[in-house]
Amino acid sequence: MRESPERGGVAASVAVVADAAAAASEGRYADALRGVCDALDKTPDDVELVFAKGSILFEWGRHWEARKALVQAEALGLRDKTLYERLGWACMWTTGAASAESWMRIAVAMDDASWLGHFGLATVARYLGKIDDAVAGFERALARAPGNVNCLVNLAECKTAQNQLDSAEAYARRALEADGDSVLGWTNLGIVLIAQYHFSEAADAFARAERLDAAAGGGSDQGLNLGNCLRDMGDAEGAVEFYTARLPHRPSASGHARRRESWGTGASSQRSRGRHR
Repeated sequence: MRESPERGGVAASVAVVADAAAAASEGRYADALRGVCDALDKTPDDVELVFAKGSILFEWGRHWEARKALVQAEALGLRDKTLYERLGWACMWTTGAASAESWMRIAVAMDDASWLGHFGLATVARYLGKIDDAVAGFERALARAPGNVNCLVNLAECKTAQNQLDSAEAYARRALEADGDSVLGWTNLGIVLIAQYHFSEAADAFARAERLDAAAGGGSDQGLNLGNCLRDMGDAEGAVEFYTARLPHRPSASGHARRRESWGTGASSQRSRGRHR
């Protein structure tokens, strides 16, 4: 459902919005924004142009500016579920989950059949620490979009947080059935397997995630998880060697911290063995 106030110059603004949408879809956000802003100079209260401006900024990742424009569109009378979803996410990424909740609820109320609104509201609940509400919300979203990987990986993470590990593993494996190339899916599976002390299987999952991420040109460092597996399997010395060999090629503060932790674990184990000889 979409409602917007009556206004003049409809044909002109529709053409500008269409051109801007085409430019944004090609990643030409500056061109798209320029065209909309030029039109807004002439008709500053054109709600469709204001919404287009907010949407371009949102897609561009300029969420503070997007939030301001989207709030303006709502104040000018626009009532649209996409507006409320974007307002929710823009608030989520700027002013926090609490400020996003009311917008997400409006989006759900406007279109209960859409999985996106339920997913957004569940994400807000999760960030607010309301894990039970988050699980219920992600399950509602999943019911409306069966096999949706985003819903499944979030459910796996929530169930892990609830220490319901069998359920978490089931959701993680369902995510991989839906998309076997999901880096997050393999990472989540590895995390669940570590929690179940299945370190060897977890290491395989993290290794798979790292290969997929590297093939996609991603920047996540699954090596941190692999090193943790070695340490948790009792091979602290192997973990230290792993991090030492890896850090010159993939330097990171986290990597150095994990190496120190592994070294400390190994040193502690050696002292313990010495006392019991």
